[in-house]
Amino acid sequence: MLSSVRSLARHAREDGTRMALRDPDLELTYGELAVRVGGFLTAASDLPDTVGLMAENSVAWAIADFGLSAAGRTLVPLPPQFSDQQLGHIARDSGVGTVLTDAANTGRAAALGAPVRSLDAMCARAGTLNPDTPTVRSRGVNRIIYTSGTTGAPKGVRLGTAQVDFMARALAGAVGATRDDRYMSVLPLAMLLEQFGAIHVPVLVGGESCLVPSVAGAVGRGQPGNIAGAARTVRPTFTVIVPALLRPWMAGLAPGENVEGLRHVAVGGAHTAPGLIGASWHRGIPVHEGYGLSECCSVVALNRSGENRPGTVGRPLDGVDVEIAADGEIVVSGPSVMTGYLGAADIGGGWATGDLGALDEAGRLTIRGRRDTVLVTEFGRNVSPEWIESLFMADPRVARSAVTLMPGVGLTALIGLTEDGEAWAREAGDRAGDLLAAQVCADAPEYARPRAGIARPAVELMAAGVLQPGGRIDRHMATSFAETILGHGDDLALVSDADETFRQEAV
Repeated sequence: MLSSVRSLARHAREDGTRMALRDPDLELTYGELAVRVGGFLTAASDLPDTVGLMAENSVAWAIADFGLSAAGRTLVPLPPQFSDQQLGHIARDSGVGTVLTDAANTGRAAALGAPVRSLDAMCARAGTLNPDTPTVRSRGVNRIIYTSGTTGAPKGVRLGTAQVDFMARALAGAVGATRDDRYMSVLPLAMLLEQFGAIHVPVLVGGESCLVPSVAGAVGRGQPGNIAGAARTVRPTFTVIVPALLRPWMAGLAPGENVEGLRHVAVGGAHTAPGLIGASWHRGIPVHEGYGLSECCSVVALNRSGENRPGTVGRPLDGVDVEIAADGEIVVSGPSVMTGYLGAADIGGGWATGDLGALDEAGRLTIRGRRDTVLVTEFGRNVSPEWIESLFMADPRVARSAVTLMPGVGLTALIGLTEDGEAWAREAGDRAGDLLAAQVCADAPEYARPRAGIARPAVELMAAGVLQPGGRIDRHMATSFAETILGHGDDLALVSDADETFRQEAV
């Protein structure tokens, strides 16, 4: 049984009136949470081995996570932001026998072909949580995590109790989590990292977790949400965000307003512009970059409080070993590495991540980009698109971006605009994309500057499949979208070295 479940039972006995979890509709103390998990455990007696969970963020989601783990079932999160095609693949591939769902997702869940049960009804029962009761029907797989990937058929990552336990403890130690922490949850709980941040780490140490479904739902749809307002209400000490939330958080602060009480903000999922990190610290948002992937149970390395080094993702978690292969690829070994992909053999030894990086003399890791996304320009220069994309994230006109390489054109930036960016683009006219790309990348080396810019509302790039929820980019779709625009000649005028007037305007 998970250590967090045992901790829940212990906190309920020793300090049952202490607040544990809350969302806008429900608040539970540790004593009340243990009773709900105990009731879920009783109701789960007839559940199949593998159970899907398709719901928006709520306390009920957390109850189901604890309850399924205590019952020895395998949890398969079904992210509502995934397409019907992806969800259907996950349900079939994992062999989901029942789907637990909330009212908002009942229709889509029913279309997956497995029996559907009400999540709220499962979580409304009362019972006794006894962590010493042996689990049954456990196949050694605590949860199967599917990332969005670059196709409609993502792979399932098998994670056992040992990996989940290790990660919860390692993260709690790395961020210095204590019972005095109040965690603010603003990412979808279907994301593995948020399962640790919002559920397992707070309960492990006896802290409080406040779920903000409105912001998490917006993130799932590729929108920022009112994170500044959420922080004013929650008054958190700790939170985990993606880079796309950092700038809107800053923008949502009133003139002269600083965030108070925050001691640690972990950010991951993509590179964050150093300038934006520095500005955030000045406003009371202490950003610490980290790095991880589902195959390594979420987090590999993280900047700790008191030793933050911008530009790096910090040292590996205690107990995790990181090596850099001869070709620059990051290889991770240790107890957090997955058991294997679903349907594939167990892996042994280290996991080659596909990411490129370097370690400094203090053991801090720097991410150079994906090995399979490096773009080779017509002049033979290698450019990691993640590097250029991070420059765009520092501009308030840009929600997200994707950089690709187009034959005959060169580096091309697809720019998803914020509402402010859309207003600016209307004033800038036909060359808005090129002008914005030139402005943002003016300080980048000449060989790495995009030769063309395509500016579109972020929702349009989301609808086209270029930008995925949670910060992922589908680079195949980015290239296809750019080809379509190039073919129509929309929003495109090549940035010419000889166009000095344009250069001056851009700078």
